[in-house]
Amino acid sequence: MWRIETREILEIGKFFFSKKTLLAFAFLLPLTLAARASDPCDTLVMPPGVGVSGPSDVTSLNPLLADSIMNQQVANLIFAQLITVDQNDVIDYEHSLASKIEVLDNGQRYRVTLRPWPWSDGKPVTSDDVLYTWQEIQKLGRNYINYGSGGVPEKISGFTVLNPAQFEIRLKIPANPEWFELNGLEQLLPMPRHIWRNLSTDQLYEAQSDPKLFRVSDGPYQIEKFTMGRLISFVPNPVYPLEHGAFKRVVLKFLNSDGAELQGSQAGELDLANLPHAAYDAGSSLTNSHLEPAPPPFGYGYIGLNFRNPEVGFFKELAVRQAMQESIDQKAMIDKLWHGFGVEGYGPVPGVPNTYLSPAAKSGRYPDSYNPAKAIATLDHAGWRPGPDGIRVKDGVRLEFTLMVPSGTDTSIMMAELMQPWLLQSGIAMRIQPTDFNQMLATIQRGVAKWQAYTLEWSTNEFPSGETVFDTGGENNYTGYTDPKMDQLIIDSTTKPGLDALYAYQDYATEQLPYIFLPETTDAMLVKNGIGGTDRLLTPGAGFNPQLLTLNQEACHAAHARIAR
Repeated sequence: MWRIETREILEIGKFFFSKKTLLAFAFLLPLTLAARASDPCDTLVMPPGVGVSGPSDVTSLNPLLADSIMNQQVANLIFAQLITVDQNDVIDYEHSLASKIEVLDNGQRYRVTLRPWPWSDGKPVTSDDVLYTWQEIQKLGRNYINYGSGGVPEKISGFTVLNPAQFEIRLKIPANPEWFELNGLEQLLPMPRHIWRNLSTDQLYEAQSDPKLFRVSDGPYQIEKFTMGRLISFVPNPVYPLEHGAFKRVVLKFLNSDGAELQGSQAGELDLANLPHAAYDAGSSLTNSHLEPAPPPFGYGYIGLNFRNPEVGFFKELAVRQAMQESIDQKAMIDKLWHGFGVEGYGPVPGVPNTYLSPAAKSGRYPDSYNPAKAIATLDHAGWRPGPDGIRVKDGVRLEFTLMVPSGTDTSIMMAELMQPWLLQSGIAMRIQPTDFNQMLATIQRGVAKWQAYTLEWSTNEFPSGETVFDTGGENNYTGYTDPKMDQLIIDSTTKPGLDALYAYQDYATEQLPYIFLPETTDAMLVKNGIGGTDRLLTPGAGFNPQLLTLNQEACHAAHARIAR
């Protein structure tokens, strides 16, 4: 999934974009009366996307239409998840609606048992609510935001309600249980049929940002107020059967600049915020807050290459992709741009947590890591010769391309500017083209459009298989990458039990470089003194858990007193 952020981006396994994206105000808005209780420590205020992205807006509350990681996080506050994962990216049954999953018929049939769970209006959550979600996904078809991920919906042949607390899913062919449970079943969170049953799919789409439609929830929070472009506030769901959290209100303020996050923290208007990397020194000197590293999002940075564009046909040469990967000093990038907050990435499986890394990846011996001398030798061997200006040429074609970079923050541009001389040293010319994020997304989706390359960040599915991005027919394969061996390895990873097939896929992708892999940035968070438990705030797959935060009232009040002085 692309992570929609102003820093760089993309989720779409959960990485999506809105058809109705609205811009947030370009200045730091004052808090409304709803944003702060009389006791400032009773209310938690932060922008959406803390720990995973830059400032942005929330435009949808419907998890079936959640087109950004911010929208998905907010939807996860309203609706309980059938399956949640912990920080190690394994199923956390303690915080899941599913109490048990039975794998039957060699992975072709799955029987799910629900724990007793209420909707906020007192009605029980039942298997029929999960069936309703499945039916809505079928109606959406290819308009469903996660279409193809985890085999949903095309690999499912049947859904049977056994009783109010049990249902079964049958697949067309047996699947790798880990893959289907983490990537397929996890999408089937129950939706309130008794509230939505008379609404058409079009009506659900039109009302996706209408808080009145979401007044009934089964998640940890209920919507208190939603002002588009400004803020959304939540209060705890009183019948939620798990942790209720330390705060009487949670407010997400919509900002649209990195500076607004730092300014809000300085003024005491934000309790949790990402610290812009460019403002690291200023943020680290605040006395009312402290710095904590956010857990890395479960994904990677990358450069996408247009394999369909003949103007940059050289991208199809493995030697060119290898030389690009070998020219980029990821460690220097992390140190210079992000003050050490980042994780190097050389393949399609994230390194933190390392639950799904292959043995080869865990060894750290990547075939094409930073080695500028090797990059030069690689291009020499492939017949690319330096021209009069140092740019390499082969068969009359210059090794040069244009990289689209999301505009809006300095860090995105600085990252590209850092890579530019590294590539040039190897004889590769890269022009930088700052581009509005929504415009970039529209551009890369046009198939054979004349774009050449772009850089974003991708959040993978909980089971990090590559069917949506690297399969020839993948829903999010916007680069036009195709490789029959890759297709088969991806199929194997989703059908053969265990992790060996996933290891084979990731090792091959690391060798073939369908993307040029870049570091996964790890945000530093500005945390108001007195707030704890931030190590549980985020989990892979857009898990967002403010109800798990703790609060030391005395330290919190002392922090606000320092601001007042």
